Amino acid sequence: MSRGPRPPRSNLAFAASSRRPVDEVKRAGWRETGTLAVSVHDARLNDFERQFLVNVGVKLYGASPAVKRSNASSPDDLAGV
Repeated sequence: MSRGPRPPRSNLAFAASSRRPVDEVKRAGWRETGTLAVSVHDARLNDFERQFLVNVGVKLYGASPAVKRSNASSPDDLAGV
């Protein structure tokens, strides 16, 4: 009796079933390597923190169409504040 095709087997199958929550991965990255992964849409950020992250992102990587900036046109505009 044939049961149909079998899915391919992989040595990595164990990894697919043991996903860690995103915040846990971010926390481990920060604590272990000093790498910070933060969404500017994170509700835990206030307006100042959010704008600061946007400015850093624009400085390092350029503008993002997914993120609206405040009235400041470049990170240098906020240098005197």
